[in-house]
Amino acid sequence: MPDDYFTVPIGKGRVTRDGEDVALFSYGYGVHIVEEAADMLESEGISVEVVDMRSLHPIDFDTITASAKKTGKVLALDTARKTGGIMAEVVAELQQRAIDWLDAPVVRIGSKDVPWPYSRGLEQHALPDAGQVVEAVKAELLG
Repeated sequence: MPDDYFTVPIGKGRVTRDGEDVALFSYGYGVHIVEEAADMLESEGISVEVVDMRSLHPIDFDTITASAKKTGKVLALDTARKTGGIMAEVVAELQQRAIDWLDAPVVRIGSKDVPWPYSRGLEQHALPDAGQVVEAVKAELLG
């Protein structure tokens, strides 16, 4: 945390890492997961752009769309369940705005569709991780 007072603008995402090959989007805890995945991918020579959405209402579709157009390949990570998650809406809107620039379908990763566990161990098993992101990028976007 910074020592000085600061504000985070509502409705404005932030590119936390500039890259050319693939864009990873998330928010909240998911940003830590995609940052870890970006480190893993960059160690293999893959240039990764990371977008921290920061706000879910409103959503900064301009930043997301610009990143998608730049890289042509997108993975959206949601730490909530994949079914009915916010990333379904993000991906739907993104495909309307940037379909002509996308080189592959947008990949979505979310938590497992299970009743949410109470124990930490089971919770960690239900959440997506950086390894899943790396695997999906390689298999589905860079194939």
